[in-house]
Amino acid sequence: MMVPGPVPAGPYSFDVYGYQQGNDAQVHFDVIHRSPGVPDRVVVSADGFHSVSDDGGLRSGSVGATVFGPAVDARCMDLFVLRIHYVAGSSPFLELFGEMSIP
Repeated sequence: MMVPGPVPAGPYSFDVYGYQQGNDAQVHFDVIHRSPGVPDRVVVSADGFHSVSDDGGLRSGSVGATVFGPAVDARCMDLFVLRIHYVAGSSPFLELFGEMSIP
């Protein structure tokens, strides 16, 4: 996701959905600030667990999390990259879609 400039502190939300037969996925999320000529920096990290019902703002079959993150002194055209690690589950995702919202 390209950011237009500085990002204030606030909630970062992640949602991964797709087909995972076991309905027991556990994933780890990292939001990475990527800026030209500067090493990548992890802004926030979170663990998410499979949702079996539509509660907590997640669709059934989703894995998600919301965490509070710091302000980031980003510049126009910098990127926020959502890195997703599949941690555990009885079966892999056959297809996977991810969404991220930032403050």
